[in-house]
Amino acid sequence: MSFARNYVPLGLAIVFGIANGYYAFQPDLKEQHQKTDLQSELLPQSGRQGSSGSSNGASK
Repeated sequence: MSFARNYVPLGLAIVFGIANGYYAFQPDLKEQHQKTDLQSELLPQSGRQGSSGSSNGASK
C-alpha cells in the first residue's frame, strides 16, 4: 500500500515533466536542427582540406 502511495505520484510527476519538456521545446529544437543542417550544407568543404593540409606540411 505504501508503494502506491509514495511512488506512483512521483512517477506521474516525472512522466508529466518529461512530456511537458518535450512538448515545450520540440519546436525550438526542430528549428535549431534545421539551421544546423542548412549551415553544414552552405559551409565550404575547403576548411577541412586546409586543416589536413597544414598537418601534412608539419610532418614534412
